[in-house]
Amino acid sequence: MEFWSKRVTSWISHLICSTEDLKARTDLLKFFISCGKYSLTLQNFNTLNEIVDALSMSPIQRLVKTWKNLPNKYKSYWLVILNFFFLLFTF
Repeated sequence: MEFWSKRVTSWISHLICSTEDLKARTDLLKFFISCGKYSLTLQNFNTLNEIVDALSMSPIQRLVKTWKNLPNKYKSYWLVILNFFFLLFTF
């Protein structure tokens, strides 16, 4: 199972990094943040973990223009996901 988690994480990060168009990259980021939000709602923590791991990778975090283009609504979703994720695993 760990093998598939790493593959999904790598796939997400590769998909975002290989997209050259800023708008398309922002749309992918919005899509995966929305998936993370719905995974949290469904309590699908495995998928949530894969998405958080992928979007927290340094190549994704260095996409400054992409993160700046992200609407505030999705930034707040991302913060909710991160807060939940880190509160869940810091006990």
